Amino acid sequence: MVISHPLSLYINSPRNGNISSSFPVYDGDEILISTNKGRVIRVAVKEIRTAGRNTQGVRIIKLTGEEKVVSADKIDDNLV
Repeated sequence: MVISHPLSLYINSPRNGNISSSFPVYDGDEILISTNKGRVIRVAVKEIRTAGRNTQGVRIIKLTGEEKVVSADKIDDNLV
């Protein structure tokens, strides 16, 4: 889930679970997400749609069963 508002506006929800990470990003950046099952995805921030304030975020990865996100990191556009 990518949230483009201050984290203080959000709480963990039964529907979406815990917020695993939050950091500022820019259109040229990419996000690297990894799970406890060994899956890793890399997503360009400009490919992620913006969600409104009243939504519960945008799904970046669909988890299966007991799979959980264990890390989410930003890859700065000046490092690529």
